[in-house]
Amino acid sequence: MENKTLKAIPDFLEQGIIVIDHQGFIQLYNKKAVELFGLNPSYQPGHLKGKLEKGDLVILANNSLDCDDGGLKPIDLKKIGVNPGNLKRGDMFVAIGVLGSEPGTGILKKDSGKNKNTLEIIQKFNNIRLRSSVNKKESLNRIQVGKETFDFIFSRCASHMVVLSPQTGKIKFYQARGYTGRGEETKALLDGSPFIGKGVFAPQNKQIKKHINEFHKDSDLIRVLQETAKGDSPGASNIEGEINNIPVHCSIKPVEEGEKIVGAVLQVWDVTRLRETEKDLDFAREAYKGVEGKAKKSGNSEDPFGGIISYSPQMKEVKKTILRASESDSTVLILGESGTGKSLIAKALHEASPRKNGPFIQVECASIPETLLESELFGYEEGAFTGASVQGKLGRFEMAQGGTLFLDEIGELPVFLQAKLLQVLQEKIFFRLGGLEPVTLNARVVTATNKDLEKEIKEGSFREDLFYRINIIPIYLPPLRERLEDIFPLVGFLVEQKCKDLNKPVKKVSGKAMQSLLYHHWNGNIRELENVLERAINMAPGENIYPEHLPEEIYNPQGSSIKGIAGQENCIQIQNLKPLSSLVEEVEKKAIEEALAKTGGSRSQAMELLKIGKTAFYKKLKKYGIN
Repeated sequence: MENKTLKAIPDFLEQGIIVIDHQGFIQLYNKKAVELFGLNPSYQPGHLKGKLEKGDLVILANNSLDCDDGGLKPIDLKKIGVNPGNLKRGDMFVAIGVLGSEPGTGILKKDSGKNKNTLEIIQKFNNIRLRSSVNKKESLNRIQVGKETFDFIFSRCASHMVVLSPQTGKIKFYQARGYTGRGEETKALLDGSPFIGKGVFAPQNKQIKKHINEFHKDSDLIRVLQETAKGDSPGASNIEGEINNIPVHCSIKPVEEGEKIVGAVLQVWDVTRLRETEKDLDFAREAYKGVEGKAKKSGNSEDPFGGIISYSPQMKEVKKTILRASESDSTVLILGESGTGKSLIAKALHEASPRKNGPFIQVECASIPETLLESELFGYEEGAFTGASVQGKLGRFEMAQGGTLFLDEIGELPVFLQAKLLQVLQEKIFFRLGGLEPVTLNARVVTATNKDLEKEIKEGSFREDLFYRINIIPIYLPPLRERLEDIFPLVGFLVEQKCKDLNKPVKKVSGKAMQSLLYHHWNGNIRELENVLERAINMAPGENIYPEHLPEEIYNPQGSSIKGIAGQENCIQIQNLKPLSSLVEEVEKKAIEEALAKTGGSRSQAMELLKIGKTAFYKKLKKYGIN
């Protein structure tokens, strides 16, 4: 096969391209195929090449024993000192052991009944916290070593392994995507097979002139590829299957020179993300239906978190804080950007508290004119001022008696009212305008703001003593861009809800549209997502939402101008392609450094420019070593 035939195939196509000759030897293997099958694992912290040795600490997470492509058997666990007991094929398990140690010295947790969706082990080694877990709902095997996390997302089943050196406690090996093509299955490594380096130690794989079976073991699709190259098969178009245990969509076509078939080309797309998206959306729809059904049956015993649609660990922590805060009447300050759902959190706090049968009164401090705000909050007596009702009026504090008063956008409260609010919170009494009789406060006060109140204090627009009074229990809501896992269930929930409101059949979001949603920055958070989806539902004529039904800045960000932090239009030039995670880190670091430079080192102003939360900002400073 002449090279000129192959030169017409560019290396930057969005699909993987593999070309073999009639004997099965690889003539072209483009970058996308290398990335898709994980044959150049230049990501994570990295490790040198080598092989497992006696004394190595081995951490395992397996969602289905002996179903993974390595064929790990129960007896293999004895090699790391784990007694498999009645562990059998198909069981989910997690284990920690030392290679070459006596059986019974390792740790094992398993689920043979297939009733559990999660399983985990937590153990300490040389003061390093180790955690191995399997989460079937999220299709995730996760191993954590100290602060480092090694995730393996499986489509069907997989064995995940991390190995530590007994002398240094450092990472010696970790399982990563494409391990089958590299011959790094768990069983093979436990039996003494070598593994390649990763990260900066990753070799540049040389697939050219090697046989296809060196990287892709015999499977239906690889068999069709080889038969097509020999002229024994016409090939195939738009079929789905698995290669190296990775779900793919592909086409196989013969390569001809004149009338002679000299090889075959495989065009392949990874559909793992699409399947995950479909599965997550289906799960979100079912979860929403379950919550809706439960609410109809239970009446007032409705789940307080039923309206908080989330999967992310950040929001799990928020829910834990709400439950702890609900046990007392201490004031709560909910912090977060506009559109993150602060009022929803306040409502959940009320529903989880003993006051749930009382009223929930919400006050938008920014929407009420300053001249009316005091009477709205505290009410007034008959004839208190010109134009006052002869019957007087109850204020929001009295309306909330026995329940919860939610003061949203507390940062907009005028300074003179801040002093009066502080007095009410301290003394637990208040007076109506024009009234002489004190009214005892019997309501829990919850506040929220999207402002940096510490900055407002320095500028003199917010009282420091009031801040300490309302900030007894702070709850921080992370922006949507910092918890992208929540986009899946939110999309499922919001699309169904909006379709119902608009009297339209429920639509589905395509994989590429979902990908566009995941890549968007979401400055407007959940409120922006809600608006985008409502627009897409109206724009999509059929039952599916595709990228072109989204706003152009979302489905085609390259075609939209991106305003930089200095106000001018910026364009990022990528000189050398590298793993996407590395490129993102480079851009993040450069943006933070530039923001700090432009603000004279002011971290609070840099956060404002970058529209990033305080917790995330300081984590990134530490991550990138920025002083």
